[in-house]
Amino acid sequence: MHELSIAKRIIDKASELREEYQASKIIKIYIKIGALSGVEQENLHFCYNILIEGMDEFKESQLIIEEKEWIVKCNNCGTEYNPDVHLLLCPGCQMNSSTLISGDELDFVSLEVE
Repeated sequence: MHELSIAKRIIDKASELREEYQASKIIKIYIKIGALSGVEQENLHFCYNILIEGMDEFKESQLIIEEKEWIVKCNNCGTEYNPDVHLLLCPGCQMNSSTLISGDELDFVSLEVE
């Protein structure tokens, strides 16, 4: 379960930023996860909640996850689109030659502290 190591990195980054901004408490952590990242949101929430147990600075904090759809760009005509999972044909030219431009990311977006 790689969500455990991801949750640990999120907590470490949030702790580092909390100290940098001299905040006492973390309220919300916002992250963006691409649909193709392989991260299961439910597992990530579970791991996060287990890891913050007993950490006063994270008490009642929320992990807010925004899922980002995957987008490809046609190598033939340049059309950007969200393909069907089973069919990568470009809606513009019907070619099957594309490059992934988003959807595999895992980004720490922002942090709300008190």
